Amino acid sequence: MPVAAGVVVLVLALVSVALTMQRSQEGAPARLSAGQAQPRETDVRAPRSTTPSPSTTATTTRPPSPPSRTTKRPAPTAPTGPRIQAPAVSPQRQVGPVAFDPAQLFPTGPFRTVVRGAPVDPASASYVQRMSSEDLVISLRQWTVPVYAAQQSTPRTTVALTQTWGSGITALTGVPMPAGIRPDPAADGHLTVVQPSSGCVYDFYRARRDGTGWAANWGNAIPLGSSGIYADGGGTRAAGFSAALGLVWPQEIERGRIDHALVFGYPYTRAGDPVSPATRSDGRSSDPGALPIGSRVRLDPSLDLFRLGLSRAERVVAKALQEYGMVLGDTSGGFTLYAAQPLGLGADPYPSLFDTKSDWASLAKLPKGRFQVVDVPGESAQGAASASSCGQLE
Repeated sequence: MPVAAGVVVLVLALVSVALTMQRSQEGAPARLSAGQAQPRETDVRAPRSTTPSPSTTATTTRPPSPPSRTTKRPAPTAPTGPRIQAPAVSPQRQVGPVAFDPAQLFPTGPFRTVVRGAPVDPASASYVQRMSSEDLVISLRQWTVPVYAAQQSTPRTTVALTQTWGSGITALTGVPMPAGIRPDPAADGHLTVVQPSSGCVYDFYRARRDGTGWAANWGNAIPLGSSGIYADGGGTRAAGFSAALGLVWPQEIERGRIDHALVFGYPYTRAGDPVSPATRSDGRSSDPGALPIGSRVRLDPSLDLFRLGLSRAERVVAKALQEYGMVLGDTSGGFTLYAAQPLGLGADPYPSLFDTKSDWASLAKLPKGRFQVVDVPGESAQGAASASSCGQLE
């Protein structure tokens, strides 16, 4: 064979081998070069799967799923009705409603005196100017007084008295205390028990359960048919009044008439002795516009209440303020009247009567400048607590 032909044959053979090898490589799986690292599942260069495998979901890429709420939440229970609808725990449980007509409470004395035509004090304008800095409210659910009724068969007990201001008295004996009663939840802890069968009212200040018995900072008792004023200053109001005297009662609102003066608390009380009908004072202010404990304030009797846009309940209270006025009975943090606390009533009537679930009902619609201070009598000496015909102080 000539040399040129042999070379051609050799070149063709080499080309054929090269084409065969190329086809073989295109059909084989791709391989990484020796220097390239194998990507890992967590390598940032690796694409993230949108549906991680179950084996890695709980341990490497997602926190464990929270336990199902339905597996640990107790099964729902049917809502219960108001406490007053529940059956009594025992036949001896005598918690509300008050089993007497509040109109029979303290039927005599200064609080039953109409002051519509009484003379105005010469300093009334100064007193009212000071008073106008405060908003008048009614305390409904705290800083007021729950009043409970005791039956004739209610067991009697001794209430320890722990803060008697040097009197040496340490207990009030013969007190009928119905089971399950509670004092007002505010710091003053007022509690009053009325026993119509004996004609007695038992008042306590900062009352509390003490082991299996009862204790209070102070307590005393007074006849139901009296004026409600402790002649010796021994009441649980700073003025020497029974705490049940001068309250706003829901029964009176429903009747449409309050036939007695109301008690009010006020921040600006004059230091010194009280004025009638008060028999004691906790006055502490030297402000020229401060009122002495026992002062009586009325709403101007000539004011047309129907022009003020008052609710029915507000109008009943305002009418009482025109007829009988309100008597200053306590130094307090605000300018407030007091309603019978719902704990003693067995139900809370105030959302419907005063259209509020607040602890206070506002009397802001009453014009402040139309209050009048009735002629203030001279100061009287304060008395010292003594025994009551309804209970024995020891």
